[in-house]
Amino acid sequence: SLCAVCLCEPRGQRELQVLISAQRDSLADAFAGPARRQRDAVGRSAIWLASAPDGSLVGTCGVQTVVMSPEGETRMTRVNKPMLEVRPLLSNLVVAPEWRRCGVASRLAQEGGRM
Repeated sequence: SLCAVCLCEPRGQRELQVLISAQRDSLADAFAGPARRQRDAVGRSAIWLASAPDGSLVGTCGVQTVVMSPEGETRMTRVNKPMLEVRPLLSNLVVAPEWRRCGVASRLAQEGGRM
């Protein structure tokens, strides 16, 4: 629900539930499954969660590895093939409003960058 509320600002309880369901499915597709967790796999991904002292979720940050050129090209051609490398791609960086400007996003991004 943190992603749905922070990213979309739902107008009511029904819209919030729809957004939560869609976000859950999207995160599961992006960050779950055995192929995504293999050490050498392109498309490997991980998600980091930040919690408050009481255990409540205050932030998330995902990282996926993709084959990409320095210019952001993901389609391989004869010209760019030598420049393609596995690179980390930061996604789903969200921090609860009351925890913003406390270093949560910076710490999540730092941890994600270590993948």
